Amino acid sequence: MGMIKNKVILGILFIVFVGIVLFIFFVPITTTFNITVDTERISYETLDKNNSRLIVMEAEIADEDAILSTNFSGTIDLNAGVKVTVERIAFGPISIIIESLNSKSIGKIYNGQDGELFHEATDYLEVYIYDVSEKTVKGQTYIFSIDGKVNLGRSVNLEIFGESTALLRNGDVKMIGKTFLSDDYFEAGSKELNLGDRLVFDKIQSKTFGFVTINENPGMSAAYRVTAKEARVIKPGPQNDTSGYMISASLLDRFLKDRMFQGLSIFFGFLVIITTLITFVKDITKN
Repeated sequence: MGMIKNKVILGILFIVFVGIVLFIFFVPITTTFNITVDTERISYETLDKNNSRLIVMEAEIADEDAILSTNFSGTIDLNAGVKVTVERIAFGPISIIIESLNSKSIGKIYNGQDGELFHEATDYLEVYIYDVSEKTVKGQTYIFSIDGKVNLGRSVNLEIFGESTALLRNGDVKMIGKTFLSDDYFEAGSKELNLGDRLVFDKIQSKTFGFVTINENPGMSAAYRVTAKEARVIKPGPQNDTSGYMISASLLDRFLKDRMFQGLSIFFGFLVIITTLITFVKDITKN
């Protein structure tokens, strides 16, 4: 009777150990994606009003009805639920299209000199900055913050006459995984982005933070980070809502590079071995 009781206890312990190990192995990995790209197009959606601001210099701004200014310098404070698309093809002008996703005002425009309200925008605004190359020669560059949900690149499928030709040129995505049961992180590899690719995050777990810079180089450069379970890389060609392939920190990355995970795996593996040996020895001694 005692031998059966011992076997039951050891069996329960074994099942508990295996369950814990399986949980550790298959618990989803939260990945932080650090993206640096050279591109001609990037867009994002504002999720709130915090840090949702564009600073423009010597810009032409217009709404759907009229040109508001041909030489405006100041700030555009954006509301939540606004889509911002920044484009610059090769060495051309900067184009910023701002549109509301909820048919409300995109925000307010303030003068740069005195901070006074210049215009309360409707649900659509266009901003153009010309002669960028000449200005960069004189030492003037442009930085636009990114804060919200980003969509990188443009769908390259069936080209239409008059459509924008802006493309992602190249880039790199570095993935950082969160260590299990702590606030430490581990490097989980990288993925190269090629000409014409798109990078999409379907379900983000944090806002995207970063910036776009426009300088003496063609197009623009962007650097930003976002936390999500996975990202989707979409190659040029026919596309739908599920096109592309997923990238994220993987179980193999966790096993090879997460020191805490390695330690826990060894610990629980050792317990399983000890439990098996104890059961084997008890069976031998009883017989």
